[in-house]
Amino acid sequence: MRPLPSAADAVHDWIVVGLRSAEQNAVLARQARRAGLGFIGVPALSLRPAADCAIALAHLRAALDCPLCLFTSPAAVLHADRLQRLSGWRGLALAVGSGTAAALRRAGVDRVATPPTGMHSEGLLALPELAMPDRIGLVSAPGGRGMLEPVLRERGAEVCRADVYRRACGRIGRRHADAIVQADRPLAVLVTSGEALDCALAALPPSPRVRLLAALAVTSSERLQHRAEQCGFERTVLAASPRWPELLAAIRGHAKPDAIR
Repeated sequence: MRPLPSAADAVHDWIVVGLRSAEQNAVLARQARRAGLGFIGVPALSLRPAADCAIALAHLRAALDCPLCLFTSPAAVLHADRLQRLSGWRGLALAVGSGTAAALRRAGVDRVATPPTGMHSEGLLALPELAMPDRIGLVSAPGGRGMLEPVLRERGAEVCRADVYRRACGRIGRRHADAIVQADRPLAVLVTSGEALDCALAALPPSPRVRLLAALAVTSSERLQHRAEQCGFERTVLAASPRWPELLAAIRGHAKPDAIR
């Protein structure tokens, strides 16, 4: 008798759908394939330099002049480093998550702090360094949740904000839509950005949009889980963080042997 497939075998029956920029999807694709999963990259976001680099550089220098500087994403680190090399900067960098912290260290920043739990704005705001801040730099992009700056100001901080890049909806074409419709295995959609989810659902034609909403939404926070449900996903699972190992663990936890086609 053929043995019952294990949950590890079951995860191989899934195709992961990434909804980030083309560069971010390329990283996810390598991680998914190493884990034995299929992958469809849907470039829902496009990451671009700041509209006015001279203004962005001036704001960045003011942010880096603060004793604390908060970086909201690996992209914020990358684009800041392109405007002005971060190597040699001696301030304390606060990173939303481990990916941002790793990007800072690659850029040559030695002093980096991250939340011990919760790779999101709430976890960052719980750091003791931000309990009663004085002056703090905020390196980010326009849009997003917009939670950090108002809370920091409510706590009495002078916030020196530097928007060093910008996000826009990416170009989702027919080949991306066809890949979703023609997928012959269950889909697991990685929902790690509400903005990316909105862009994807707005750009996809009706048929692939319906197929996407019928997929499993793997969300990286309770907020995004609620948002995915509001958008029409009937099946959602909450990952411990937006890091790949935790996203994969959430898929593994959902993949049961009796679910294999």
